Amino acid sequence: DVVWSSDAEEFATVSESGLVTAVAAGTAKISATYGSVSATCTVHVSEPDPEPDPDPNPDPNPDPEPEPDEYANVPGRTYTYCFEDNWPWLGDYDMNDVVIVSRIDRMMSKDGGKVSALTINWELRAAGTTYDIAGAVQMDKVQTSDVAGVVSSHEGFGSGAFASRGLDADSPCAVIPFFNRTEELLSASNTWKGQPAAAIRKHTTTVTFSQPVDIASVLDSEMNFFIAPKQRTSEIHMPGYAPTASGIIGKGSFLPSDPYKFFVTEGDQTKNNYMMWALMIPGEFRYPAETNDIRGVYEYFMAWASSNGAEHAEWYLESADAGRIY
Repeated sequence: DVVWSSDAEEFATVSESGLVTAVAAGTAKISATYGSVSATCTVHVSEPDPEPDPDPNPDPNPDPEPEPDEYANVPGRTYTYCFEDNWPWLGDYDMNDVVIVSRIDRMMSKDGGKVSALTINWELRAAGTTYDIAGAVQMDKVQTSDVAGVVSSHEGFGSGAFASRGLDADSPCAVIPFFNRTEELLSASNTWKGQPAAAIRKHTTTVTFSQPVDIASVLDSEMNFFIAPKQRTSEIHMPGYAPTASGIIGKGSFLPSDPYKFFVTEGDQTKNNYMMWALMIPGEFRYPAETNDIRGVYEYFMAWASSNGAEHAEWYLESADAGRIY
């Protein structure tokens, strides 16, 4: 066994296992011997730093310890929003005239009941349109007066349906524009197979509320994404979602109770059922290539649509013609 020793135990001691313990300021040599072999090291022990003098003029009202942050960022779920721009006529029904992918993160209270701000992470994936189309979202359960500020990373916001990339001041409900024209974001449509694709630009739009709002008012289901081809009055929304105060329902005898759920046969103006001009699809959806009718690309799309969602709820994950998908 190794034998340990100190030549000045008033300064440092060493245990049988070689653990050195300081005793007082000074110098000691620690030796280790094993049979005929030995080694030494020198240990210098210093006096500890003196305690600081007390403050002669202490603050009678010191700052309290900071409270833990009441709100934390909670990432949301990704959705793909696909639009057809010919409402109320069917067009080619490829659902790729505007394709937006979005995820909404929320600054949520610890109890999950309130939201102080949210960030919309969005990108324009495709623009298979020939129109000037604006894209935006209306928060159907948030008033314009509830919003303290809007900050967008999209610096190239051009002229068009919306005055600016900030809060739309003319709407009673909070309307947040993303872009006024798809050309601001894409140099190609990203819908034609075999043609070069345009680079996708990721953007954020952060909305801060004047006072925290109820989580129920900013759920994904309350986010009314829409497009406005050529002008605000021609807004296109998802089925069951109302237009903004600037939109008009009236084409082909449409009523506010049933917009965006039917189509008009061009010429005889007959109103037909099942169609829609906007889709909200969980995840990142592989949309049809240009001029490929979604009804022929995804096998169970019509079964889902005609059953009002009762059948084949995940049609977008089921059988599809891969050769007709972008």
